[in-house]
Amino acid sequence: MRPYEECIVHGPYERKDGRSHVVIIFPDGKRKTVSYPRYLVEIELGYYTKKTDDIHHIDGNYKNNALSNLRVWNKSDHVKSHRRKK
Repeated sequence: MRPYEECIVHGPYERKDGRSHVVIIFPDGKRKTVSYPRYLVEIELGYYTKKTDDIHHIDGNYKNNALSNLRVWNKSDHVKSHRRKK
């Protein structure tokens, strides 16, 4: 089964910080908030990403959620890449 296939999806909604998320309601009634970029990538890949994965915006613009701008990265590598920029 593909990610979120039998779920109800609300959103995307924009948070105060400008980032977007969706609210997923699973068939058993459980709810989960997921970042919109992660949701898009998981739908495209056809599987759920790991908790140790982050979704990186290649151009640095977190509002640009085009699939061509999103990349799955290991969380620790993602954090290190942003640390180097500062």
